[in-house]
Order: sequence, then structure tokens, then C-alpha cells
Amino acid sequence: MGYINVILTAIFVFPVLAFFITLPYIIYNYNKFGSILFIRTLLIYLFILYLLSAYFLIIMPLPSISSVARLTTKVQLVPFDLISNIIRTVHFNYKDISTYVNIFRNPFVYQTIYNFLLTVPFGIFLRYYFKYSFIKTLLFTFLLSLFFEITQLTGLYFIYPNAYRLFDVDDLIVNTLGGIFGFLVTPLVTMMLPTKEELDLKSYIKGTKVSSTKRIVTFIIDIVIIIVFIFLELLIDHLYNLTYNYALYVGISIFIFYNLIPFITNGKTIGYKITNIVITNEDIERCKRYQVLFRNIIFSYIYIPLLYYLYLLFKFINKIANYRYSLLIIIGYISIVMILSIFILIRNFILHKRFLYETISKTKVSSTIEVPESSTGSRSV
Repeated sequence: MGYINVILTAIFVFPVLAFFITLPYIIYNYNKFGSILFIRTLLIYLFILYLLSAYFLIIMPLPSISSVARLTTKVQLVPFDLISNIIRTVHFNYKDISTYVNIFRNPFVYQTIYNFLLTVPFGIFLRYYFKYSFIKTLLFTFLLSLFFEITQLTGLYFIYPNAYRLFDVDDLIVNTLGGIFGFLVTPLVTMMLPTKEELDLKSYIKGTKVSSTKRIVTFIIDIVIIIVFIFLELLIDHLYNLTYNYALYVGISIFIFYNLIPFITNGKTIGYKITNIVITNEDIERCKRYQVLFRNIIFSYIYIPLLYYLYLLFKFINKIANYRYSLLIIIGYISIVMILSIFILIRNFILHKRFLYETISKTKVSSTIEVPESSTGSRSV
């Protein structure tokens, strides 16, 4: 039950850690392939979950510092000492069925099995997804096991005054054997999964198209960058006691990231650069700079803040009406917002038609991703 609780703890903590760990990976894949495949992301999530669970298993449960202070650091450096311990402690009688069960209850036996199974998934991942050779898998499995043993030997990197678990050279051997076994059984385990080359090819093909998901991800990246920049402006304002003007800082940030940078780069925001999108004309050729500027002015100063402008309009109408019809005005505002949202959802995300600001500026967005010739030799997907 202790190990199960550790795994459940890892599953609980995993979603939060996974976001920060996988975000650079997602950005890297968008930059390389122009897309993110669900199965590829799922595989990386599973790999991170496995490593997190394995790490929790070797450090938990955590004892109190006072109890560890009374312990004496132990190191077991005799190879295959576990074999003599198993022979010494296991009393086997082939005529007695209960002894077959008792063998697996022996601590030396089940700890050996646990250490073996601990690194089997690692060997599978290294061969299947990372395409590591037998030697590299052996080396990296050994290094992972060594990392686990050093973690225990140093008392969780000297947080504890002594080691609270035994450093055992047999653990290094058994862990490494587990990784090797994982490497050997990979073809059997992954026979129903697409190959790494197939995933790459499918990612490239998907990346040549500008999907709604890619546009949303690109927009989120740009907005996050703008928010961080606004925060830095406000921080500088606070440190140097400047005149606080939030609207001014928002306007400056939007101008820099949605107008100045795309004008200089001829159609690329930072988000566009990361996800390999570029603004083109209707003939899928690079736009003139004035087209890019016109498009982004409509987008950043009219299209995006449209709901805010509507809010100010209805607020003004409510004030003129002396707040007599506040409820009707609120209902009217909500109705218009819903109608606009449904219109955009159907027109742009279901029918995949161009946004109005693109139609007006006679522009569109295109992917800069091309399928490498080396990828077309993979099996069809």
C-alpha cells in the first residue's frame, strides 16, 4: 500500500509539474514541426509521469530529520550479495505450495523484482521514442540508477544529516538489467504504436496547415508575452515612481508586439515565429509591409478590444438612461456578445473562413513548414 500511495501522490502532483516541464517541449515541437500530435504529447506525458513516480518511489516515505540523525550511513559494495541473502533467507520446499507464495513475500526477492521493474519502462521509452542504441540505453539506465542511489546516499541532497536508505551496488546492477530488458521487449510492447518516423511525418504534414488550434496557441503565446511585458513596465513604473497609466502601457505593449515587430519582420509576431506562421496575401505570397501594418492595426485596436468598446458603449447608454433600464441594457450587451461569439465560432472555427480583419486587409496566414524529403520515405500514416 505504501508504494501505491506514492504513485497516487505522483499522479496528484503530476499535472502541475507537467505543465511547466512540457511547455518548452510543446514550444519546441511547434517550432520544428508546426504542430502538436496528441499521441506524441501523451507519450511525453507518460514518460514524465513514469520518471516522477519512480523518483517518488525511491525517496518516499520521508522520515523525520531527528530519526535519520540517529542512523548510521551504510554502503553495500559487494556485487550480487542479494543472491546469497535470498539463498540464506528463502526456505523452499517444492512439495509445499505455500512456499511458492512465500518466496515473493521475502523482502530480498520482492525488492529485487521491484528494482528490476522500476527501470523497464525507461528502457522501452529510450528505444522506442528516443531511438537509443543498446549501449546508450545501458549507459543511461545505469546513470538513472546511479542518480537514484546518490539521492539516497546523500540524504536527499544533504537535506538529511545521514542517508536514510542503503546505497546498494546490487540496485545499480538490477536497475540496469531492468532497462536492458525493457530495450529487448520494446518491439513486442510497441508493435501497435506508430513509429517515431511516422509521428514525425504526420507532424510535418499537419504542420503545413494553419489549424484553429495553432492560431489559438499562437494568440496565447503573444498575449502571455504582452502581459509579461506590461508587468515589467508596471514594475519599472513602481520602482522609479513614474506616472501610472495602465492604458498607456497596454497600448505601448500592443503597438510593439502586434505592430512594430510584425512590420519589421514583414508579418511575424513572436508567436508566429514560434509556431511557424507568416502573414501572406491572398495568393500566398509575402505581403507588403503596409498590408501587414493595416491588418494588425485592425486586429489589435478594433477586433480584439471590440467587446470592451461595446462595454463602454452600453455603459454610456446606461448612464444617459439614468440607470432606469440597467437590466435591459445588461441583457442587450450579453445578447450581442453571445451573437458575436457564435458568429465567430461558426464562421471562423467551424467553416474555417477568414476573419473579417483578414478579409478587409486581403491577407491570410500560412505555414512556413515544409515536409523534409527524408521524412517522405517513412511508412504512410
